[in-house]
Amino acid sequence: MINSKDFQKNCSVTSFLFVVFALLWLPIFKAGMMPGAFSWLIINALLILVFFVLARELNTQKTAWLLVWCVFSLAVICHVWLLPNFFEFKRFFPPSANLGALQTITNTPVDLYGSMRVWAFFSVMWIIAWRVSLMNLSQVGILLTTILLVSLFQAIYGLYGFISGNKIILGLWIKEYYLRDATGTFVNRNHFAGMLAIAWPLVVSGLVAPKALIFPFLSGGFRVVIAVFYSMIVMLALVSSHSRMGTAAAIFGLATCLYIILRNSYLARFQKVSAIWQIVGVFLFLALFALWFGLGDIVQRYASLDGGDSRVDVWQAMFGLPFNVWLFGVGPGAFEDVFQLVKPSYFSVRFIYAHNDYLEFLFEFGLLVALAILCAVIFWFKKVYPKGNHLLRAGALGSIVAVAMHSLVDFNLQIPASALLAWVALGLVMNNQMVDIQEGDREQKTRQSSSSSKNSHSRNLGAKSKTRKRIKKRLPRTKQEWLAFLRSD
Repeated sequence: MINSKDFQKNCSVTSFLFVVFALLWLPIFKAGMMPGAFSWLIINALLILVFFVLARELNTQKTAWLLVWCVFSLAVICHVWLLPNFFEFKRFFPPSANLGALQTITNTPVDLYGSMRVWAFFSVMWIIAWRVSLMNLSQVGILLTTILLVSLFQAIYGLYGFISGNKIILGLWIKEYYLRDATGTFVNRNHFAGMLAIAWPLVVSGLVAPKALIFPFLSGGFRVVIAVFYSMIVMLALVSSHSRMGTAAAIFGLATCLYIILRNSYLARFQKVSAIWQIVGVFLFLALFALWFGLGDIVQRYASLDGGDSRVDVWQAMFGLPFNVWLFGVGPGAFEDVFQLVKPSYFSVRFIYAHNDYLEFLFEFGLLVALAILCAVIFWFKKVYPKGNHLLRAGALGSIVAVAMHSLVDFNLQIPASALLAWVALGLVMNNQMVDIQEGDREQKTRQSSSSSKNSHSRNLGAKSKTRKRIKKRLPRTKQEWLAFLRSD
């Protein structure tokens, strides 16, 4: 008969395995965009939560994590049931505006399905990030190894499709777009590049950090060879995707990761000089890359969408809506419908996303609600963020930098497979086990020794000053005292 401790341990391991399972299967099905894939992801996340609760491994950090989820849920409820009843959005528009049958900007309830999908998407990713933040180092090593295998498969399969021109993706669906680009099992080349940009720093950091988490049983030199070989394949896949912003974000994220490792590594000599030269080399490479393609071509590619429509035109059209719409928001998931009111007539496609995750979030939730969510996130960050060395978290920080940069012109955080990796990286940043304990102890001892030396130095100075004061008090003052002092021994 299984005792309670074994049962709790098995539940914890099962919860962890469901996280790994999600990383393995989700990218296969159009990066989670196939019908039914998101429903299975919800079930996967619920199993992660249930088994982890049964393991009774909750800690004091759960309050801060739960607060952010509650604030986000209240924001969705506010948009679904409260705001439409108190504000008649159609009065924010001029009488000449063609509102049509759009429900999202009238005084009727906001589209419930779109709002609930946004809420479910955030809840699923938040659960997974929270579970990752509570993993031990052995589980983190298996997680990073899984990311290595998944991203390597995507890169190689993308290169295979690019070279062979294969249009049937794993026998599951037919590729209809980006036929001359490497996309792996993704539909969009930019999301394929975004996934590689997130995975690249995580894998490299897990291999080359002073305390290896991927293949720790191998020698350091062999792990460096694996990291170089992996980086070459990923770089080839990124270039073959023809996603220039995705490639730039990947290089910038990797540079951030390497800088943190070199800057914080106590094993590297001349670490500051090495880190500076690393960054200079990366930016020199980017400059040569820009000169090779032509600066004008790169700027035009970054600012353009397929079909000739411009991202800048999309953003300018969004700002054509009244300020009150931005203040209160149009509702989660309502961008596609509301944007039709201001979409330029020359646009050749219907836009589902704003191609800027930050701008779309403000547009849907409104400035007031976004400010409330931001305050909750700041409180959560102060409570949860583990202070200490960043050596083991270098890859996760580099991944967050990469996806944050790419989200300026795309919507990777709304694609399940790419978003899952980004939230995993966030969970690793917030993981207490990812702080290098040895280095933290060394720094603490150094600070203690320096403080003790300062205290001893200050005590010596104090003793000397007291001695001077005593000497001053003993010195004679009158003429008779001086004569007696000089005549004495």
